Order: sequence, then C-alpha cells, then structure tokens
Amino acid sequence: MVLRSRNISLSASYQLRTTKATALHDEMALTAAYQLFKESRHSRRRNRTQTRHQYETVNAITLNADLVKRLGAHRLQYGVEAVYNTVGSEANFTTPADPDAAPEPADTRYPSGGSATGTHLPICLTVGQLIKILMYLQVFDSIMPR
Repeated sequence: MVLRSRNISLSASYQLRTTKATALHDEMALTAAYQLFKESRHSRRRNRTQTRHQYETVNAITLNADLVKRLGAHRLQYGVEAVYNTVGSEANFTTPADPDAAPEPADTRYPSGGSATGTHLPICLTVGQLIKILMYLQVFDSIMPR
C-alpha cells in the first residue's frame, strides 16, 4: 500500500540560432538543457509495522549543436551532442509506532551510492536523403561521487 508519494520536476533550456555563414556552417542551433526529477515513495505492506521510504534524484544535462552547410545543390546536416545523467537513490525503513527507533537500511531502487552515465560526441551526417552516418562515443561511469 502506498501511503504517499511526492514528485518534483524542473526543466529548463536555452536555444541560440544563427544564420551567419562560416566555413563550418550556414545555419546553427545550439541548445543547452537541464532536467531535475525528484521522487519519493512511502509505503507499508499489510499487517506490517515498518514504513519503507524511497528517495530518487535524477539530473540530466544536455548540450546539442545542429549545423547546416550548403554545398552547391546539396545540403549537409550534422550535429554534436553531449548528455550527462546522474541518479541518486536512498531507502530506509522506519517504525511510526516507535519514533525514537533509528531508521533501518532498505534496498534502493537504483544502485546504492548513485550512478552516472554520459554520451559524448555523437555526430550525425546527412547528405541529401541518400547517406546517413552516425558516429558516437559512449562513456559510462558506474559510481557517482557524493
């Protein structure tokens, strides 16, 4: 039985567009974005005295560049994106009938101690509708420093 839950989310982004031509592009859109999600769950099984409390926090940061270069009758579209996510998770049991009792550890929903993942330098090239190339480098970090 879920006694209560609480969710908080925040999203923000900024985009800069330019059509000032350079050697690398004729058009460019730069986007920076941030997302924060916080969730908590508080539940108790039937006929149990302990309440389980779970808390999760997810941060996502993204930086993206979309570029267009005209080459004669052709249009080259390409971009670069970097994404970094962190996840923190904590959980414990409390006994509402005994408010002086210390909380007991519980299994977390995500790895204990948190985690972080990132995807860096994906590049997508499109020439007309004929050729699409996707290159990327992924970096995974299993432990997020606290």
